[in-house]
Amino acid sequence: MKLFQSRSKITSISTDDGARVETPDEVSDTIVQFFQNLLGSHEVAGVDEDMLQRVLSKRLTEIQREDLDRSVSDDEIKMAMFSLKDNKAPGPDSFSAGFFKKAWNIVGADVIAAIQSFFSSGHLLKQVNATTLSLIPKIQNPTKVKDFRPISCCNTVYKCIAKLIANRVKVVLPGLVGSFQTAFVVSRRISDNIILCQELMRNYHRSGGSPRCALKVDLMKAYDSVQWDFLLAVLRVMGFPDRVDGLRNDLMIFCKADLASVSLIGGCLQQFRDFSGLIPNPDKSSMFICGVPSELRVQLLDILGYNEGALPIRYLGVPLITTKLKATDLGNGSSISLWFDHWHPLGPLIEVFGKRFIYDSGLGQNAKVEAIIDGQEWHWPISRSPAWLELISSTPTSFRPDSRRPDVLQWIDAPKGSFSVRGVWESLRPRHSRVDCWKLVWHSQAIPRMSFILWLDIRDALYTQAKLIRFGIIQVAQFVLCGGGHEDVDHLFFECPFSQRIWSVLCAKCNISWASRRWMDTISWLSHMDGRSLLGRTTKLMVAAAVYYIWRERNARLHGNGPTHECVLLREITFCIVTRINLTRGVIPSPANRWFHSLWGFSDDIF
Repeated sequence: MKLFQSRSKITSISTDDGARVETPDEVSDTIVQFFQNLLGSHEVAGVDEDMLQRVLSKRLTEIQREDLDRSVSDDEIKMAMFSLKDNKAPGPDSFSAGFFKKAWNIVGADVIAAIQSFFSSGHLLKQVNATTLSLIPKIQNPTKVKDFRPISCCNTVYKCIAKLIANRVKVVLPGLVGSFQTAFVVSRRISDNIILCQELMRNYHRSGGSPRCALKVDLMKAYDSVQWDFLLAVLRVMGFPDRVDGLRNDLMIFCKADLASVSLIGGCLQQFRDFSGLIPNPDKSSMFICGVPSELRVQLLDILGYNEGALPIRYLGVPLITTKLKATDLGNGSSISLWFDHWHPLGPLIEVFGKRFIYDSGLGQNAKVEAIIDGQEWHWPISRSPAWLELISSTPTSFRPDSRRPDVLQWIDAPKGSFSVRGVWESLRPRHSRVDCWKLVWHSQAIPRMSFILWLDIRDALYTQAKLIRFGIIQVAQFVLCGGGHEDVDHLFFECPFSQRIWSVLCAKCNISWASRRWMDTISWLSHMDGRSLLGRTTKLMVAAAVYYIWRERNARLHGNGPTHECVLLREITFCIVTRINLTRGVIPSPANRWFHSLWGFSDDIF
């Protein structure tokens, strides 16, 4: 133990300016100063809760709020305590979870009283809230404080409180976290984002192709430096009760490689930093650029101040590469199971011929394909069995092994064996006749979540209350937007006074006259609009956004969330349209487009 403590002791450290300190007091002061600067509060802008209201669309229901706000029971506290691992490092009080479990008959009542007092009053003793920071080396021979990773050793009562909160929050988390966040939420897989990122990084090593840019943004100590004002504001906007007020640090951002797009992302990151206190680390953040000339490449790097990255890199623990898996014929067969792998045109041989076939071959259950390869020829066991003759005859003569090359993976549903997410989707998706109005929904400026709701609306697949009554799911309709009427598609989106006021303002802003109150008339009208003009692009976006936000407001009111004033909805719709159009490039600078551009206040970069 003494030897371990001696090796673990930090006897000297280098400061940021290169000086080396060796006395215990100097070492201690240097470490404390470093973490005070790192974990302390930073100057941030005030939190704009109106903006958060626009950005954060997901809310807790009243039932979820009540469930989060209910008092903790004795059994709930005991269950949380006994779910903690016995041998985890204790906090400053030196008592592990194993101690509390063994002595529960003695200390249990006091622990329950202390935890229930915290949940009822919101106050926690400073001694319970105290934490020991243990420094774990990140590298073999650390010399600076930044070479150590701080690990918080919390008191067990504090851990139990955190466990109770986590157990309740994880129930509502899937409904609050966007689908693009695929990790740390029950029933989601982090591998989905890894595969998507791998697809988007394809061919970044090539100098040609369309201009593309990828940003790998590392947030400095994301868990430790987030501002409480920002965090509490997010919880309030989402509808968390006051008593509950109490991040993966790697981002991958993909955009078009032009000055306007990268500048827009830089502005968003700066605004996020000002509100949240989370600071991108320029030393660990990288920019990957392809398809642009060297002069523009330098300008793009200067905007954010990041270094240009080189592939491969690791993202979420997995290396990213720029090319597809190579698809060639079978190599030497040393890594492929003769019986169980899908290497033969017939499929896994065990499924075709059965276990008896393995026994008759004399090759054994663990045999590899290399057992039947001789140079570049197949060397099958000698047998007169009809099954063997079928196997030999079904092996194409063009399908030849090569003992000099290693085995590689091949995607059997692609013509050339190349794997891609697109190819998987094309092989799995059902095919139907083309819908006439698809260009109205899935145009180049479309926002996917809004286009999806618009598509459901066109297909009459939204569960309006008229449809739910027809299905026998409900007996009485609640007219939450206007207090009356028959809630079918036409009434909800066009005849309802609330919706009419939304349409009236938006149509005036687009300088169009639109008196139709039937959905199919609207589809016909949109079908004849020029989609290349700025008016056409904006109007299609406007229709999808209006349908989306009206449907979202209807659902929010129906399921217990407070109403949002139509002025707030109009601001959200306008903000969404302007932001999306500002990313458009190559608009013809005709007089009509120039006039419409000034009417909406779009960026000049769209021309």
